[in-house]
Amino acid sequence: MSVAITCSILSVRYRWAYLNRKKTTTKEIIISQTKILSIYLIAYSIIAILAVAFQEKKEIDNLTLLQLIILWDGLFCIAVIDYQIKKIPNKILIFILLVRIIYIILSVIKNKGSFISLIAFSLFGMFIGGLIVLIVMLISRGGIGAGDMKLFALLGLYFGMPGILSIMMYALFIAAIFSAVMLISKKAKMKSTIPMAPFILVGLSVYYLFL
Repeated sequence: MSVAITCSILSVRYRWAYLNRKKTTTKEIIISQTKILSIYLIAYSIIAILAVAFQEKKEIDNLTLLQLIILWDGLFCIAVIDYQIKKIPNKILIFILLVRIIYIILSVIKNKGSFISLIAFSLFGMFIGGLIVLIVMLISRGGIGAGDMKLFALLGLYFGMPGILSIMMYALFIAAIFSAVMLISKKAKMKSTIPMAPFILVGLSVYYLFL
């Protein structure tokens, strides 16, 4: 619960600063923030229900479940911020990174002898996730941002190469469908940019629940 509150506060702060820069009135800011907090409340309730179902289905231990819930909460906040202001905050990324490091340390203490394999699994996934997005960044020339690269690299640290490739595939596929719909409905142009974090969140959710 404290994780959800912390991420929500960071998100609200980013949104407040953004609205102030846009010279939005105090009343409009309060209404906007109230809507966002309501969305958070609903989303965290859904995440809690899904987490219980996920644990029963996958039969994972409590430590792993806690790590995944924190990642899910953090990525949800990132998705909301990216959707609103097209920015992926480093503070939440660092927080999620620290959670993964602590998990690795506790896992090694709990299961002695797994350090090398766990580190290799995580670092290789981070390298692959970051490298693929870096190549896409260079080819697209701004079509995808550095924040997206850091986020994919971080997810690679969590799920290794097989996991990050699956999450990336789902996220890009859903983003492509969304972009096509927006172009057909003439709500976007070929040069329009879309926030990637919401689609990464969906890709992660698909990976969680079905794989």
